[in-house]
Formats: sequence, C-alpha cells, structure tokens
Amino acid sequence: MKRITSLALSAALLAGSVPAYAADYITKVPHTFTAKVGTTEFTKDGEAQKLDVPIYIKDGYTMLPLRTFMKALYADAELVWEDGIQLAKVTMQDYTLSFDITGNRIWRNSSLLPSFGQMEVKDGRVFVPLRDWEGVLKCFNRYIVDADALSWDAETKTAAVQLTELTAATANDTASVKGTGEAAVFGIPLTERYDDIESIGGDYFIAKKYVNTAGDILGGPQEYENQQADWFLLNQQGKVLLQYSNKDVLRLRGFGDGFLRLDRRYRTDMILDMEGNTQFTYGYDDYHDVGSFSEGLARAMNYEEGKCGYVNTKGEEVIPFSFYTADAFSEGLAAVGVDLPKEEGRQSAETRYGYIDKTGNRVIEPKYRRAFAFQDGLAKVEDTDRNIGYIDKTGKEVIPLRYTKITNFWNGKAFAQEKSGEVILIDRTGKKLK
Repeated sequence: MKRITSLALSAALLAGSVPAYAADYITKVPHTFTAKVGTTEFTKDGEAQKLDVPIYIKDGYTMLPLRTFMKALYADAELVWEDGIQLAKVTMQDYTLSFDITGNRIWRNSSLLPSFGQMEVKDGRVFVPLRDWEGVLKCFNRYIVDADALSWDAETKTAAVQLTELTAATANDTASVKGTGEAAVFGIPLTERYDDIESIGGDYFIAKKYVNTAGDILGGPQEYENQQADWFLLNQQGKVLLQYSNKDVLRLRGFGDGFLRLDRRYRTDMILDMEGNTQFTYGYDDYHDVGSFSEGLARAMNYEEGKCGYVNTKGEEVIPFSFYTADAFSEGLAAVGVDLPKEEGRQSAETRYGYIDKTGNRVIEPKYRRAFAFQDGLAKVEDTDRNIGYIDKTGKEVIPLRYTKITNFWNGKAFAQEKSGEVILIDRTGKKLK
C-alpha cells in the first residue's frame, strides 16, 4: 500500500510547472460532475448519483441539493441540520462548512466564502446555487479548481463542474510489502453493537448506533437522514463511559483539550468533560456556534451579528465578539480578521487579518489579505497584492512575501512558486534547495 505524505500533496497544489524531483510525488485525477436542469440526472464521471428531486433554475442559477453534491464529492461527509437557525453544517476531513440559509452566507470554519444566488429549503432538501461551489471547492487542499471550472450547455440545459483531485505517494514507496510482521491489534473489537466508531484522541472513542435509517431528522430537511442514533463514549478497551439516547441527542463529538460537545435536539447544546460533567451550555440567545478548544480557548460565533470572539472552558466570554473571522489559537496566537472602514471609491468595507494573543491584544497588526496558524514559530501570510511568504511571531518576514503560492512546511521543507511560474523547494530560512 502506498503511503500518503502531506508534503507531496501540498506540492501538487502549486498548479504550475513542477520540478522533476516533485513530479514523482503527484497523481492528478480529473473529475467531472454534471447536473441536468428539470431532471434528477446528476453524475460524477458519467456515473449516476443518488438524487430523487429535480434540479432547477432560480434567478439564473442552477440549484442543486447540498447533500447530493457533498456525498458525491466525499462519501464520508457528515451533514447536520440546526433547525432553530436554519443552518446546515457539513464536516469533511478537517473542514466544517456552514450554510446559513436565512442569511444566505457560507462559512469554511469561521471564514466567510463568496455566495451568489439565494440558498433555500425546497421539497425537503437544502438547495445551493451551483455557482457557490467554486468557492467551496477551493477550500480543500486536495482539489485544483480552475477559473473555468463551471460551464453551462444551454442546448441540453446541463451544468458541469470540473476539478482535479490530488493524491500523492513518496518516491521510495513500493507497491507491496513482503515478509511477515506482528499482527494488528485493535483496541475495540468490531461487533454489530455499533455502526461507526471514531477515535477522538487520548485513548477515547465515540461510537454510534443508528435507530432509524429512513425519513427525516425530526422535522429537518429530508436529506439529513440516517442521523437518528444512540451515542457512546468508549475507552480503549471498549468500555462504555457515557451513553446518550437519540431521543435527546443529535450528535456527540470530541471538542479538543479533553472536552466533548453534546448537540441536543431543540435545546441548548452542552460542553462536557470526559466524565460527562457539564462545563457550560449555550443556545441561540448566546452564540450560535462554538469551535473546538485549543490552548484553553474556543472561537465562538454569532451568526446573526456575523462576529467572532473567544470563550474559555466555562463558557465565559474572555475575548469580545468583535472580529469578522477568527481561527483557533496555535502557539499562543490566533489569526483574526477585522473590517476596515469603507473608503472613497471602494464598493464596500474590506477585511484585513492579523494576530492576537490570549488577552485579546493585537500582537501583529491586521494588514494581510489572508493569515494562517503558526506552526513551529512561523505563519503563512498573504499581502494585499497576493504575494505570499512567512512571518515570525514578531511580524518579521522570515521568508519574504514574494511568491504567488507556497505550501506548509513538512520536515523543514516547502514548495514555493515564483512569479515566473517556476516551482522551487525552500527551507525554513527561505533558502532555495537543490
């Protein structure tokens, strides 16, 4: 079996000429999705996908059910519907996408994405304009989405989305492994008691058992089926530590720093410790969403106000809700976005990103177009001219903002693309490697 490496995958994202030593790492798999208006014909690479309501056009935009596209894109995508605020949430790998139907806004984690036509719930489904998928797809490192990814055939009334999926393996990997080795040991034996078991770290697991595999989710859109389940917290030996009924609980998940989040039906949600003790509860009158804890704090967001702040493990507001976007803390700092005042000649206010510490004080002024989490003392940033590089915790440019694209570091190396289109390999000082 080939081993996947993040360095190789990141290299492929540079979408330019790739040097010979990097090309061996990359496999590009093109995909085409088609949606024929007025029918239930939705395909991925020519293969029909499950769809039982027709695709339609609204205000000039092709409207496609959210679940249909996400499941075709990633079969293990998890969808949750929050009926009280008309919010659909999709978890794919390390990303959470939030679709605010009433406000017609889409977030990736806490970053606002571009939206065009109006989303709506119709025929028991959440429909999203196909045009919005370009911004959504660009969130994922595993996909290359070109500017002309979306196309429309007026004669057949068919919309198409084209993208390239990236997979990678190290050049030293072999297709097979010979010889014998120690047999695998599973912490929890596979039984029919659970339908799914997920590790949440620290020798803990969350398991669920479906109790209803048809119909809607207690009044939510019908596309959120198969979500009525009993939930369990297990230790490494499979012992049940906590158990919750589907009648009261929508979802149980790990929430970082040794905490759990319990999403309850039609009531306030709860943050628990691993013993099941309630740390705090919150509902729609408090803040609409709380992110996972990192370094003792969690990003919280009010969807109505569109502002972010931070709460501690008791649910107390410790950094005010004043940011346009906010990310998790890493190495003592967090990237946040603030709105600049509207200037003459500018159509609207613009957002700039900087960094705060755990007291909420600005450590690095908000002057960047984009900013990412610190890792090993460095953070990737992009200036207003779309030049990318790395800064340290003082804001000093360690790797000058001169590249058009750059990957995260892995084993002390990263790929960067010059403005000429050349892709080079650099070390953590910015030095070009052979």
